[in-house]
Amino acid sequence: MKAALFCLFSTFSLTLSAQAAPLAPAQLSVNEGREAPLGFHDAVPSFSWKMQDDRPGARQTAYQILATNPRTQEVWDSGKVLSSQSVYVPYQGPALQSRDQLRWRVRYWDQEQSESPWSEWTKLELGLLSNENWKGKWINQGAAPTLEKIYHIVSATYGDPKEGGLRVDLTEKLTAFLATSSEPLTIQVGNPAVFPPGDLVPHVEKTFVVTYRKAGHEQTTTVKDGESVDFPAESTQPVPTFQRTFTLENAPENARLYLTSRGIFEASLNGQKVGDDFMTPGWTNYHEKIETLTYDVGSLLRAGENELRVKVAKGWYAGTILDSYWGEVPELLAQLECDGEVKIVTDESWQVSTASPIVMADIYNGEDYDAHRRITPESFRPVETKDVEEKPLLRPKAFQTVKITKEVDPVNLDQRKDGSVIYNLNQNIVGTFAIKIPVKRNQLVTITVAEMLNADGSLYRENYRKARSLATYLPAKDGVIEYRPSLTFFGFQYAQIEGYDAEHEPQLDWIRGLVLHSDFQQTGSFTSSHERLNKLQSNIEWSQRGNFLDIPTDCPQRDERLGWTGDAQAFSPVALYNFDTHAFFTSWMESMRIDQHPDGMVPNIIPPGKYKNWGNAPGWGDAIYLIPWQVYLRTGDRKILSDNYEAIKLRLSKYESDLKGNLIQRDEGFGDWLQPILYHGTEKLAGPENPATGQPETRYGETPRDFLGSCFFARGCQIAADCARILNKSEDEKRYRELAQGIAAAVASTYFDKEGKTTLPVETQTAYVMPLAFDLLPADLATMATEHLVARIEADGNRLNTGFIGTALLCQTLDKVGELETASKVLFTSEYPSWFYSIDQGATTIWERWNSYTKADGFGDAAMNSFNHYAYGAVGEFLYERLAGLAPDPANPGYKHILIQPAFEGHPLTQASATLETRYGTASNSWKKTDAGIEMTTVIPPNTTATITLPKKTLEVTAGTHTFLVK
Repeated sequence: MKAALFCLFSTFSLTLSAQAAPLAPAQLSVNEGREAPLGFHDAVPSFSWKMQDDRPGARQTAYQILATNPRTQEVWDSGKVLSSQSVYVPYQGPALQSRDQLRWRVRYWDQEQSESPWSEWTKLELGLLSNENWKGKWINQGAAPTLEKIYHIVSATYGDPKEGGLRVDLTEKLTAFLATSSEPLTIQVGNPAVFPPGDLVPHVEKTFVVTYRKAGHEQTTTVKDGESVDFPAESTQPVPTFQRTFTLENAPENARLYLTSRGIFEASLNGQKVGDDFMTPGWTNYHEKIETLTYDVGSLLRAGENELRVKVAKGWYAGTILDSYWGEVPELLAQLECDGEVKIVTDESWQVSTASPIVMADIYNGEDYDAHRRITPESFRPVETKDVEEKPLLRPKAFQTVKITKEVDPVNLDQRKDGSVIYNLNQNIVGTFAIKIPVKRNQLVTITVAEMLNADGSLYRENYRKARSLATYLPAKDGVIEYRPSLTFFGFQYAQIEGYDAEHEPQLDWIRGLVLHSDFQQTGSFTSSHERLNKLQSNIEWSQRGNFLDIPTDCPQRDERLGWTGDAQAFSPVALYNFDTHAFFTSWMESMRIDQHPDGMVPNIIPPGKYKNWGNAPGWGDAIYLIPWQVYLRTGDRKILSDNYEAIKLRLSKYESDLKGNLIQRDEGFGDWLQPILYHGTEKLAGPENPATGQPETRYGETPRDFLGSCFFARGCQIAADCARILNKSEDEKRYRELAQGIAAAVASTYFDKEGKTTLPVETQTAYVMPLAFDLLPADLATMATEHLVARIEADGNRLNTGFIGTALLCQTLDKVGELETASKVLFTSEYPSWFYSIDQGATTIWERWNSYTKADGFGDAAMNSFNHYAYGAVGEFLYERLAGLAPDPANPGYKHILIQPAFEGHPLTQASATLETRYGTASNSWKKTDAGIEMTTVIPPNTTATITLPKKTLEVTAGTHTFLVK
């Protein structure tokens, strides 16, 4: 039964302002919201600004932009332009080149034709825009570096096994012996020593017990007198450090260091870290494009001798991720320019050392640090070089780098019987950690992480699969160490420390978590009167932080962490609410275009690496049009449509080649991935072989994949037609409209009977959600299909029975077809499967499975059991747009016109609020139920308008703060 809300009457007021005249514009930015960027990528930037005007109805009627070079010489004056446009105004001055600096400011005229003061000056500086700008060469440590063997000996004792018997500690001697000798080990009783060669000297009732660590797990071996054994070693490649010393006659006024690498780099000048970013330059298809960074290093240079050092780890380029697809050896490209002159470039004059204390750094496996090792002048040797060629393209990074954005302290610790200590951060995070602990010389410290605990309080690690995901530190002396792994990242809530100095009592401040993600601004917030709903919003935000680390990944912890396109497209609407991911998505779409096949196929993973020929999955490859459309809808940036338009058409041509009778009839892809099957027996559907695993797939759900393909193809044609309209391509618009209509008609006639019931083999929620979400059914059939959808949901106990595809659309679609109350029942239930079910199990992020863990049954299938997987967080769009009522208008995108449409009834909320920092300013809507009625406050930013939909009343309003009392 639908709830009814009657608006008996409403009162409305508009908050007045004491401001008498327009203020200077503020928050000036270029392109996708970048403020004063250094090393910018676009020689034809666009300009945006925000009016600082809280007067009712504030709007812009004209603007003027003035741009100069650093010497204050005028470069471009737009003159007074009669326009309300205050976002993405294109630069129309002389062509800009690499390294160019542009200062600019703006002023505007308001609705009363009053002129604002000029804004403060801001600037942008271009990076090196082409390969020809790089004057040096790629350098590396050599094509075949020597692999070092690292022995992780935890303890080694020789002696009488009886209680009180003589025992000799040989841990340090054994560690040193294994590291330097390949001969057998000899032990002489009474005077323990290590002698090569020989066997164990026989002695009555004596045993040799060694505990060692292999792949992160401790193992114990007992060697009896007269026997021999090989202790395993792990081959590792220490992180190379590249060095160049140089002399400057004077300290420069301006200095720029241009850097990139095949791998991830960390640079220092004269011992000071360059920049505050991590995991740079980032992850792309290294064969086609590598991102470059620009740093202002003037304050780090001095007259006289200087030293530049750069560590380069394998990272995404040559590490275990995707099996070192792009290369084997990390490489560096650098160029230092001082006061306009190239001072040094990477070439044969550089040296490299592999004596680094960081003996291993890897995305999956973590980091190992040996404090005995030191980089000395004698450890350096000549580098090998490669020419900079036409490919890969070297281009400035077009979005924010990865940085530490938060610190999380543990809330408790558990000292285990074995002496180790497990710390609980009380929040699943992605990043690294910093420790400050007491240690003993040569006693290996191990920091192992996990997302969950087993029932006995130990770390649950099975879901990491083959990812070692830990760090070790071998101290060179007794004392207190401070250590932070910096060339890898971890997904974890718990951290176990082993090997600390046991004479000290463990302290809570021995470790802290450091959150890493691409450093975009948080732009949105949602709160309500419902504690678990607020927790759901928090979990969505934390999963976005954790998985938007240079690219949108599926998970951040196991041996995967890949850029799955289906996950990203499903989550993109709420992602654009929570954080300013405009530039992030724009850049990733460029990577998608680079890896799209000539026939239109889009790989399922971007960058794909070894999976470059694995794609075409409905709902996954469709990210190439779904994400640009969402970015356009929520930012108003037409450029993302024009940049991706040809790629969109190419994707649709691939679909069209598979068309038979206006339907896709290819059974491929991932279906409604990880749908929880609630009924129709216990047998799970088995699909074709998964090329990544070589095994039959059992997680596709019950909605046929060819049906999903037809639905997504129709949606793609609708979006392509809208793009063509916006880009003034009328012939394309007509063609795609007709194609979309033909597919829709075929879907309706083939997959639904005359009563609107699906004719698919299994009736699923997704079978109705898809065509209703994409408007593929005629009105009368849609009405009947809605009734069947509601009945299906009721039969499922008002619980979710959808996977990655259906869940992303379910609540929004139910609301769209007038079933907000049904959507509310699904959203607010605590029964499995549901969002609140995982919260009741202790979730602090979004989980991959609805039952990744239950208090009753324990953990789900470890092969696919991430506890930080944002896809199911797509429901956050519904929280913002309907529960709080803050939504974009497709007819006036980017919040130029805002739709305020809160749902006051049909759910258990008594209050809801959402805020969003748009390109025009802060928009918000907040409502709460009181004895007097429903009080609502709406803030519309300057230079925008809004439609406010209340029960029985619709209002058109301008900028300002509006208050309502609805009874």
